[in-house]
Amino acid sequence: MKIRAVLALLLLLGWGAPADAQQPRDCAPMEAYGALPLSCADLRPQVDSAGRAFVQRLLLRQAGRWYGFQGSFQLGFVVDTAGRIVRPTLRVLDADTSTFAQRYPRVIGSEIRYLPAMRAGVPVPVEFEQRFEYRHPGDRGGDVSVPPLAVHVRETEEPRGSTIRVEWVPVAAAPLPGFNADSSRARQLEAVSVVVGNAAWDSLAFACVALLDGGGAVRLAPPELERLRRVRQRIAAPGECPETYNSGWAVFNADGSPRVRPAGAGPDPYGVAVTHVVPWTDDWVVVGLRVRRSGGTEVLRCELHRHGDWNVRCQTTAKWIF
Repeated sequence: MKIRAVLALLLLLGWGAPADAQQPRDCAPMEAYGALPLSCADLRPQVDSAGRAFVQRLLLRQAGRWYGFQGSFQLGFVVDTAGRIVRPTLRVLDADTSTFAQRYPRVIGSEIRYLPAMRAGVPVPVEFEQRFEYRHPGDRGGDVSVPPLAVHVRETEEPRGSTIRVEWVPVAAAPLPGFNADSSRARQLEAVSVVVGNAAWDSLAFACVALLDGGGAVRLAPPELERLRRVRQRIAAPGECPETYNSGWAVFNADGSPRVRPAGAGPDPYGVAVTHVVPWTDDWVVVGLRVRRSGGTEVLRCELHRHGDWNVRCQTTAKWIF
């Protein structure tokens, strides 16, 4: 009798009851896919590193070369025990524009991966809501003294899921001190290479290139000329450019007559001149360029950042047509 009384007491207390009987009512799985409410997981799903990189590339690539779109959208779905989004459950809960509702859920649902939710040390499927927010940094203009911005992806927890924010932060508070232009020659050449390699050359055969040095003079050393000619063969050698592309230097032939353009250059070759070099870190430099050609002038702001090799991107900040 005593044993039966003890067993009865244990059953009243819930010991030895079936697992389903112990589970709180609000943690009952959904009928479809067996997903639990997010609050029932000991560890939430987390976007893995590849997923974060994918979101960053996706948001920066869409709707604009430089700044992408600005807005937000929110998705709801089930994350399974492998960390994948269960595609039939994917739905748009909120979106700033119809573009988000039409394009992004399909792409994100097929590409993004999570570290799965855990309950009692075991992966479990859960209901999850994911918000994506992006704010572009605004037009930086042609001012090379304004610090460049680096993209940063940040994830914060929300009651029913998380929010991924794509933010822009300055790479440095102030430029590096004690800098002179001689130490920036490689960076200048990288920026100029982008311009001469991608410029619409029309019918012009040559480009004249002017770089800065510590004394403010303009010169192009033979190794630099060779480097640029690997990008665009017809770069004019020093002394072969019109006076207007040589910062006022007068260039003369051996007989004393003025040399105004390289042979075969046509009526008006391109002139690509470096105007400013501002280093913000050892690996991030802003270079100002001025491109002059027949009929107009274009001003560029180029950001050079290094991850192994130097990467360059240039933005047109002003254009004048004469």
